[in-house]
Amino acid sequence: MGRVEVGSLPAELTSFVGRRREVGDVKGLLADGRLVTLTGVGGTGKTRLALCVATELRRAFPDGVWFVDLTQLRGSGQPAPEAQDLDALTYLVADALGLRVQSAGPPLRQLTGQLADRQTLLILDNCEHLIAACWTLADAVLRACPRVRILVTSRESLSIAGERIRVVPPLPVPDPQHRSNLPGLSRYARHRSSLTGLGRCAAVALFVARADAVRPGFRLTEQNHAAVADICRRLDGLPLAIELAAAHVRALAPEEILDRLNDRFALLGRGSRSAPRRQQTLRACVDWSFDLCSEPERRLWARVSVFAGGFQLDAVEDICADETLPGADLLDMVADLVDKSILIRDDQDGPARYRMLETIREYGREELGRCGEEAILRRRHADWCLRLAEAAERDWFGPDQGGRCRQLRAEHSNLRAAFDFYLAAPGGRQRAMRLAAAMWFYWLIFGLVLEGRTWLRRAAEANPEPTRELARALWAHGHLASVQGDLDAATGLLETAHDLARELGDEVTQARAIKRLGAVAMHRGDLDRANALLADALARFEALGEAGASTVHARIALAMTSYLAGDFAAAAEQDERILAICRARGDRYLLAYGLNNLARADFALGRLESAAAHAQEALRLRRSLPDAMTLIFSLDLLTEITAATGDFERAATFLGAAHHRWQSFRPSVRHWKVLAEPNEGWRTRTRQALGETAYAAAVRRGAEFTVDDVISYAQGQHVESAPGADAHRSDAPLTRREAQVAELIAQGMSNKQIAEKLVISQRTAESHVEHILQKLGLVSRIQVASWFHNR
Repeated sequence: MGRVEVGSLPAELTSFVGRRREVGDVKGLLADGRLVTLTGVGGTGKTRLALCVATELRRAFPDGVWFVDLTQLRGSGQPAPEAQDLDALTYLVADALGLRVQSAGPPLRQLTGQLADRQTLLILDNCEHLIAACWTLADAVLRACPRVRILVTSRESLSIAGERIRVVPPLPVPDPQHRSNLPGLSRYARHRSSLTGLGRCAAVALFVARADAVRPGFRLTEQNHAAVADICRRLDGLPLAIELAAAHVRALAPEEILDRLNDRFALLGRGSRSAPRRQQTLRACVDWSFDLCSEPERRLWARVSVFAGGFQLDAVEDICADETLPGADLLDMVADLVDKSILIRDDQDGPARYRMLETIREYGREELGRCGEEAILRRRHADWCLRLAEAAERDWFGPDQGGRCRQLRAEHSNLRAAFDFYLAAPGGRQRAMRLAAAMWFYWLIFGLVLEGRTWLRRAAEANPEPTRELARALWAHGHLASVQGDLDAATGLLETAHDLARELGDEVTQARAIKRLGAVAMHRGDLDRANALLADALARFEALGEAGASTVHARIALAMTSYLAGDFAAAAEQDERILAICRARGDRYLLAYGLNNLARADFALGRLESAAAHAQEALRLRRSLPDAMTLIFSLDLLTEITAATGDFERAATFLGAAHHRWQSFRPSVRHWKVLAEPNEGWRTRTRQALGETAYAAAVRRGAEFTVDDVISYAQGQHVESAPGADAHRSDAPLTRREAQVAELIAQGMSNKQIAEKLVISQRTAESHVEHILQKLGLVSRIQVASWFHNR
């Protein structure tokens, strides 16, 4: 499996304060169990704790530590797992892990199948609104994937057998017995030996760190330390509440913050007695933060709560502006909300994106409903998403292809929310179908075929009336089904789309349906029928003046048909025409397919140098677009080409890189004859030339390559081995004491027994166990015992 990818965890923009004991506890629970749930009231820092643990455990999981933010999904709120909730959750998890859930069959079964042999840590963050779906998914993964561990954050446990629960409490606060009014500062001086001692209190340290971030140079003084301590105690040590309070140090002194906080806490006595006290405290804190905003800022806070995931400034200006919030004022207001920690700016390349903590977003949604603007804002949001998708479809075959694809990728959560809104809103079902169909190229490029089919099926079921929109949606669904290998379903969908388009006079959709029916015939091996249909479609496109992606798709299928028929020269000629069209339009996605097809034709014609050059160019295009299928095609070709030239070590390395990635694709493309018959002859020849040991080492090295590694290696550059690749060697370096601890673990001793045996503290024993797990790249004591006995 591959190395841990840097991007698998979100970047932390602020320091992590305190929680060392909790971090150690959670790591210990993960070492002994496969499901650990962090519970506690909202705002205690469960997510930050999980991320800290995950960062420290990266080396222990060779196949990655992956973070999945569930706040992107709304959830049905039902006690039993709704099918759409479970499917949406499965898609989100697979997407976060870079897996492709696109074959025919239940999505969850496909996900567990791809994770079955992986040693990875999966973090499911904010599960409380999807408890039933999370229970189902976690239970299935734990049963089918013995080397996967799951770390959950939720306000409610999953209640699965074997689940280890760690309650995340508020941060420690100054002793309440030493509370003082501002004149009585000496009480704190008597209780603490110095201001430094007070600063070691976790809640106070967090306040000071966040205050320093908004007002550089902020520190505890004789004048402010009592107020700071009082603020932290009155907020019950809740990290979110403390951070919100500290954000106002930019404008207010701690004493002024304390005064306002005292006023707001009067609300607690009027809150619901059935609600937990700390939930009331958190609401009071958010109420107070809301009150400190100006009226326009409050209105903007409520309106941006319609976004799911994140958003950019241009979306805010399009959706939230009106006569009460002029668009010209929104930039400054967004900046003000960032300063007040209502909005968080994500640190990433490209245009600035903003997001909200879920508690803050939920508060905004309630306010939006209270002021009667929810329906109109959600409609504006959905319409903005539809315009985005349809504009991207118009422009994707061109020089801005990468930008359009990245834009849709960034807005995936918003697009999901828009689709769900349209399906449920009066008069919105046609727009739901338009949205799903407009994203057909997006589903293909990002390997989200099954999710796309799900959207299109739901939209068509909600819109059975014969319309052009339905014909187009049926064509898009048939296209995705054919790529997925569901050829019978694809044939039915495409034929229905063709007949409906012909009846309604939609010549473009009719030609597209004919084109894809030709591709299906090719996949079935009926090459004569494929040629006839594809030639018909191509003639129709030319008559319509359609010289874009549809024409290129038809030519790609014609080239593959010629290749499968053994007419390699005709295939190469067609591929050259594809390359000319794509280069003229600035396209890269279909260009990569044309390059790979031409490389395959050149290889069959014995033109090895040209074949290698085209495959390498296709591989380089993978830097700007995420299409994994193109990558695999290129790697397969380079495996054969380098083996044919006698460079068997490189061939085995390419083979390992391809085989590692094939695991998530092969079931979905077995209908492609050209791919379904791997060249076992080249594989066998390479193994024989290298010998089993060298062959296995080269394959293993290729499997560890990242995408950038693969591209660099293909260009002849040196690529270092992945960190931790030798973690499982029997001679992995342990200190003498760690070796002793490993032997005692192998004897079945607990940490307490190890401490007694070696006359050390139990905490020291726990520390030794943590170091052993990290050094060996293991996650459980059982694995340590197995390592020791094997050694």
